[in-house]
Amino acid sequence: VVYRIIYEFDVTDKIKINAELPDAYNVYINGMDYSGNRRDFNMIATINTKTHKIVLTTMPRDYYIYVPAYDLNDSLTALGAVDSEISKEALEQLFGIKIDFTLNLYTESLVKLVDTIGGLEFCSKNSYYTTHETTIGSYEDEGEKVYVSKGCKTYNGSEILAIARERLRIQKDIKREDNDRQITINIIKKIANVDTLMNYNSLLNSLDGLYTSNINKSVITNLIQQAIEHP
Repeated sequence: VVYRIIYEFDVTDKIKINAELPDAYNVYINGMDYSGNRRDFNMIATINTKTHKIVLTTMPRDYYIYVPAYDLNDSLTALGAVDSEISKEALEQLFGIKIDFTLNLYTESLVKLVDTIGGLEFCSKNSYYTTHETTIGSYEDEGEKVYVSKGCKTYNGSEILAIARERLRIQKDIKREDNDRQITINIIKKIANVDTLMNYNSLLNSLDGLYTSNINKSVITNLIQQAIEHP
């Protein structure tokens, strides 16, 4: 078979980037599952640069809400099959707020981030084995599970992912949201360590390709400065 090039052209995709940082703003943080079609994690981080406080609001993936883009109701997890802006608009409608930025994460993002910062502490009121295995990308759950001990312990990236995915052992989705909030808070605290912040460029570079966002680098720089000046 012989192929002949008839015409070549370049495609440019214009992405709107938010560059300004208001006194208070909302970031929609969402996490996709292995399939890339289900949005398992949904959180709104409300950040106030004046009071230097962050409020985290999480929604279960099966939350059934009105979706303005389609004029019908659907679950947040099912909206993983479409652009995250659809979910963002639905949450804006639900809470009556404006969401300024969007951060789209993938399962590998959490694993790489936790390993890059040297592991993460997680505290549990109960001892249990996770129902999910530590193998990344597997739904079989026949491999090695994570033993979550009562109290506080440091876990690696794949272990934290298994803990973050857990929703069958205790209180199901409610407990999953509690665990995910704790994981998010602990990540923020560890990244806020001055040594980590001073190397945040290398940290972001290590996560290249593992997330997408409309947050401008100037906004990230401002957040880093805020964290250094107001730990």
